[in-house]
Amino acid sequence: MVHQQAGKGAGYVLLDGHIRVEVLRALGRAEVLCLVSTDDENATYNHCISRLAPIQEIRMIQKAVAAGCPRNGSPKR
Repeated sequence: MVHQQAGKGAGYVLLDGHIRVEVLRALGRAEVLCLVSTDDENATYNHCISRLAPIQEIRMIQKAVAAGCPRNGSPKR
């Protein structure tokens, strides 16, 4: 995802996809299709996506705690 810089002509700021850009460079790609953001929100869309249902998250946490993971996030001693 890119956003066109003001007053820079065809210059763009990369908002999301930094790893993809590095992989494409390593593959020798000079051009690629991308999303153009009309607003420089300076955030990614990935943070809005939850691929885990809340009940799945709760069950995953319960299973981790039952397996010995500490409840408060600090390491066991």
